[in-house]
Amino acid sequence: MARALALSPRSLQRRLAEEGTTWRDLVDRVRRNRAAALLAQGLSRKQVAARLGFGDTRALRGALRRWRTGPAL
Repeated sequence: MARALALSPRSLQRRLAEEGTTWRDLVDRVRRNRAAALLAQGLSRKQVAARLGFGDTRALRGALRRWRTGPAL
């Protein structure tokens, strides 16, 4: 992503830090929103896990649990 933005990885990291976030937080937020949308469309957890790059449904289930109990993104 840094390359696409014509930044070094460290520059991207600094800019995100200035905004009070990290790359992992942004990816997690997008995955959370996309998972909610796909599940609402009726896709199975297996399909959602595959589309969002989770290794299996257990990893998705863990993320769903974390998102449900963690701070709002």
